Order: sequence, then C-alpha cells, then structure tokens
Amino acid sequence: MIVAEITLLKQIEHPNIIRLKEIILSRPNKRNFYRGSTFLVFEYMDHDFAGLFKMKSRFALPEIKNIIRQLLEGVAYLHRNKILHRDIKSANILLNDEGDVKLADFGLGRKIKF
Repeated sequence: MIVAEITLLKQIEHPNIIRLKEIILSRPNKRNFYRGSTFLVFEYMDHDFAGLFKMKSRFALPEIKNIIRQLLEGVAYLHRNKILHRDIKSANILLNDEGDVKLADFGLGRKIKF
C-alpha cells in the first residue's frame, strides 16, 4: 500500500499538495521482528482542519474563500492529472501559519485510466 502512495506522491508537484521530502528505510532487526520500516518525511505544516475544528477556530469570510480556493486548485490539479484522492476529510487538509493549504494522505489515492 505504501508503495502506491509513494509512487503517486513522486508524480505530484503542486503548491496545494503536500510535498514528500524524503523516504527513510530502517533496517530489519530483532526489535521490529526482522521487518524494516518505511518512514515518509513531508514538509512541515502547522495545523490540520480536524484539530482547528476541535479548538473551535473561526475564520473571516476572506480567509474561508482563500482556503476553499486553494483546496479546489489542489483537487483540480489532481483531476487534470487523472488522480483521485479518495479520502478528503478535515484531518487530511493541512494549513500553515502563512495561510497555505495543502492536501495530504494519499494512502487511498489512485491514478485512473480511461
């Protein structure tokens, strides 16, 4: 499953999609039952919208419009490139303190053919 996510993330380059910076592989050893682990390192984002909703954060109308615009630009980019995210929810929409919005978590994402 992680191979499909990595493959997709390597094909995507857009300001409103989270950027994969590095892939770290750990060696198999006794502690991990002789199965190595894969760690994906992404650019840092300050918040996700699930956490912001729990904190009851409020946004002004211009901020809401900017958030929606960025989200739709990211989704439009994916669809132009025949990629479906398939798991857009508040926890997978990230926001930094500069107001940049990015879609994350492409574990269910798929490239479509037609």
